[in-house]
Amino acid sequence: MARKRPTKKQLEMARKYESAWHYLYNQLSDFRQRAVTSEPLGQISTEFAKEVAKFAETKDCPDIPPIPSLPTGYIK
Repeated sequence: MARKRPTKKQLEMARKYESAWHYLYNQLSDFRQRAVTSEPLGQISTEFAKEVAKFAETKDCPDIPPIPSLPTGYIK
């Protein structure tokens, strides 16, 4: 049985959650960023996921994922 395509509303919510994740992730300290990415099932990641879900459902959430700042000296 073939999978159904996501609806427009589902895609919109997925983008909103991704936007919230990037927005909040870029505000974390370096220690917490490493903890979230290195231990996706850890306590810090779990707390972060809850925070992202709450933020994504508010009106303060940006519409598109922000572009992360590049480190100094980075050549594109």
